[in-house]
Amino acid sequence: MTFDDPKTYTKPFSIKVTHLLQADSDILENICAESEKDRAHMKATDRSLDLR
Repeated sequence: MTFDDPKTYTKPFSIKVTHLLQADSDILENICAESEKDRAHMKATDRSLDLR
């Protein structure tokens, strides 16, 4: 994946993505909550994030 946005970065750069994408599937978001201080401000869309 190459990022080429001169308004944001001084020069283009590339990163290697190791995730396998599968057709007709959802892309799941990963959240690392270790030492997370803003977790209380996150919108709970998953029962595991529900802080009530």
